[in-house]
Amino acid sequence: MLIEASLQPLLRALLAQLRIASGDVNPNKNLEDLELGKVIDELFVKLPDKEVVAPAPWNIRLNQWRNMAQHHKTQVHGDKIIGVYGIGAKQAKVTLTRGEVLQFVSRLSFVLHVVRGSRAIFLFDNLQEVEPHISEIRGREDVRVFQLAAPFATQGFQIERLEIIEKTVRLRICDKIGGDLRRRTVHCSQLVLKQASREPDRPGNCFSIFFDLIRI
Repeated sequence: MLIEASLQPLLRALLAQLRIASGDVNPNKNLEDLELGKVIDELFVKLPDKEVVAPAPWNIRLNQWRNMAQHHKTQVHGDKIIGVYGIGAKQAKVTLTRGEVLQFVSRLSFVLHVVRGSRAIFLFDNLQEVEPHISEIRGREDVRVFQLAAPFATQGFQIERLEIIEKTVRLRICDKIGGDLRRRTVHCSQLVLKQASREPDRPGNCFSIFFDLIRI
């Protein structure tokens, strides 16, 4: 699951980065159609550190580890785990202890962090060129409301009503803790300002926020 769901899209992005670095004018060519094995084969050739796609000391490529899990050929004999990978005459076996399997998972997690980090650095270094090609992604409304309400709740405030009309936002916030009203109002306004600052800074993205702090 870690290789198939989490690492595979990042490896495709890494391959695109390497193609760009080598001067490829069409780095995305066939990228989405390539099987994972083909992606890793090309990465193995292009990467100076082969361990990213074939972790030591096993030196087995990541797609083969994925295949061992998916193709149901792995067997357990006593305290040994025997993985079978490859096709036909190239079929091979690897024998592992439980500890070695956990060691591989740890190495795989490290690879995930490295590849994810390299993508973040690449995007940061090329943000001006990349940003125009990134479409705005808006999450589910219930999730956005939860993300808005949660910081207030941790400080003893409860959002009772939220109204958005054109470019005007009105909040009705209930103070569940009490205490000095002036201090609590200032604290609440800081939370409102912090949440407002999370909105993307784009031309025309201006709005007014009003809030009422009540006590029951």
